[in-house]
Amino acid sequence: MEFEWDDEKAAANLVEHGVSFEEATEVFIDPIAVTFDDPDHSDQELREITVGKSQGRVILTVSHTDRDGNVRIISARLANRKEEQSYGVGRKRNAR
Repeated sequence: MEFEWDDEKAAANLVEHGVSFEEATEVFIDPIAVTFDDPDHSDQELREITVGKSQGRVILTVSHTDRDGNVRIISARLANRKEEQSYGVGRKRNAR
């Protein structure tokens, strides 16, 4: 899996949310991460949100899209309570 992002957006995201896009890539190797569509934030491309743990063991929410076969990260931040709950549901589903 290859990742890409806008460097200026990545720098702004780090300042605003305290999460680097490099760390955000780690949610994609979390075997119990959950991904769902995010139609509310773009009319021009399919956006998705993935909620998963980074290797630092914090739960992150990562907004991304597919761009020419690569995962293009749009934003990343600490998950809110609702997103943490959706991650917990995914964890229970995968435990079966």
